[in-house]
Amino acid sequence: MAFLRSLQNRCGCTGSLASDWYLRKGLQSLGPIPLRQLIDYSGDGALRADVPPRSPGRKVELNDLGAARQYSIAANDRGSTQISEAVLLPNGTCAIAMGEVGLKLITRDGRTIGHFDEPADRVVVSDSGGKFITMARRGSVWCLSRVDVQSRKIAAWCHAEISRFTTTFDGATWYMASGQDLYAIDATSQRLDALWRIPDLGHFVGPFTLASTKLEFVTYKDKNFWFWEYQLPQLRLKNKTLLPFSRPLDTVREIRLGSCSESGIFDCSAVLPPRETTGAETDVALAARQILFRKTPVPRIEIWIEGKCNPSVRFDGSLLTISDDLGHLRAYELTHGEQVRDLNR
Repeated sequence: MAFLRSLQNRCGCTGSLASDWYLRKGLQSLGPIPLRQLIDYSGDGALRADVPPRSPGRKVELNDLGAARQYSIAANDRGSTQISEAVLLPNGTCAIAMGEVGLKLITRDGRTIGHFDEPADRVVVSDSGGKFITMARRGSVWCLSRVDVQSRKIAAWCHAEISRFTTTFDGATWYMASGQDLYAIDATSQRLDALWRIPDLGHFVGPFTLASTKLEFVTYKDKNFWFWEYQLPQLRLKNKTLLPFSRPLDTVREIRLGSCSESGIFDCSAVLPPRETTGAETDVALAARQILFRKTPVPRIEIWIEGKCNPSVRFDGSLLTISDDLGHLRAYELTHGEQVRDLNR
């Protein structure tokens, strides 16, 4: 073994027949990282072919974990761009809404490949990724525009009072809430025309989850949280389920819940961290954000963002995307809880 280690640091030994023989004899005793370094150093194709490929270990699904996967974003780990919202597109690119700066399309490595100069705080994406509805906050109303990605054109649409909305649409119908009412909107109309309306569902406390055949969301009504499932395209009520809250209400400053019957529940409510008794008032209540994802009654993913920030969280059933005004862009797939995108803008 000592001889094998010495070969790793000596130029004249590797690549010879003798060294190859010794290396092959010691393959099983070397760890995977030194072994790979030694093979790369030798430049020996035959030696590389002799090494059996490493069989990937079985990935553990979130339901099988004994404790939640934990991620933390440090206060000094930040970018220079304020991101209002980010969404991963089917082709691997990412759309970033940057408020008054507009909307950008970037590649996996962060290169800009498109820019639309209409203000954008939120983005609604068609299933194909070829059309967007951008939303810019103007007081109590939203200023809506429509984007054609292929032609790189954007056009103003209308203004509307919207409390919640689906972050995706099929290119023709868009679902949104105004007050306590649910609407199905004709996304091809010149105005904001409603195809359907369902009134008095309660206070919407989180984003909508849209699949091809159902729409899901959470409301607060009669002092309870309710999980609603509607069959599409008929907008027929399929299920209404009482939803337990994961923590005491007196520890929460702002409630925000989302749910998907196939993936789980996420909770990105703003929490009030425990205060230390110092005799002076501090702003510690606003100094962190905790984001929880549950596939069972217990959390499966826990994400802490240090520092004051205003995170935007997209829950697309199988993907959780987080961005904020500190320039963070993170994405997590919700089968195994792995981080699939890590960028600072």
